[in-house]
Amino acid sequence: MRSKEAAIVGVSMDDDHNAIPGFVRASHIAYPILVPLPSASLPGSVESLPTTLLIDRDGRVARSYIGAVSETVFATDIERLLRETAPNLDPKG
Repeated sequence: MRSKEAAIVGVSMDDDHNAIPGFVRASHIAYPILVPLPSASLPGSVESLPTTLLIDRDGRVARSYIGAVSETVFATDIERLLRETAPNLDPKG
């Protein structure tokens, strides 16, 4: 979705960081996996796994999903968010 100014990343909540590369390979994950710093507030705000967060350009959580989310629902929500937060390219404002 780079052409649409969107990116998908995974966030690992695992304590054993050595297990992440094997899981990524076995699961054929093609997107980057991030590991939050211990000081990050994210681990404390996630109550259930999997949790998916749709974050806008300003870093605001625009939508959250607990459990599996269908590709159709996710794609529709991403398109809607991109339309809502599209930068104004009109030089007149």
